[in-house]
Amino acid sequence: MPETFDTPGQSSEPFQGAAEAQPNRATVDGFGKPRAQGRRRLIVLALVVVVAIATLAAVRQSQQRDRAATASPKEAPPTPAVAATAHTGNIGVYFTGLGTVTPLYTVPDKSRVDGQILKVLYTEGQAVHKGAPLVEIDPRPQISRFNST
Repeated sequence: MPETFDTPGQSSEPFQGAAEAQPNRATVDGFGKPRAQGRRRLIVLALVVVVAIATLAAVRQSQQRDRAATASPKEAPPTPAVAATAHTGNIGVYFTGLGTVTPLYTVPDKSRVDGQILKVLYTEGQAVHKGAPLVEIDPRPQISRFNST
C-alpha cells in the first residue's frame, strides 16, 4: 500500500513521487500553455517578420528601377566638327602585339641551279610579282657543263 503524508494544507492522498506531483517545466511555460505551442507561435512570428522585410525590400527596389527607367537620360554634348584639307600619304598606323603574319603567296626556298649569287634584284619587305627575277646567278658553271656534254 502506498505511503500517505498528512501535512497541513494538503490532502491525505497517496504519495505519487515528485516528478508526477509537479508539472513538467520543460513542457509548460509560465502561462500554463505547453512550451511547444509557444515556440510554434514564435517561429510563425519570426517568419512573418522576415517575409514582411523581404517584401518591403522588393517593393523599394522595384520603385527605384521604375524611377531610373522613367528619368530622361542626359544627352551627350554634340561633337564639334573641324574642317581640314585632304592630302595623300601614309596613314602611319602601327599595330604592336603578338600574332602571326600569313603571306598571300610563298616561294620555295630551294634553288634549281647551283652557283654563286651575283646580284639580288629585290629588297627585304618589297612586294614581288609572280615570275619576276629575284636573283642573278653566275652562269659560267652551267655554260661549261653544257659545252662538255
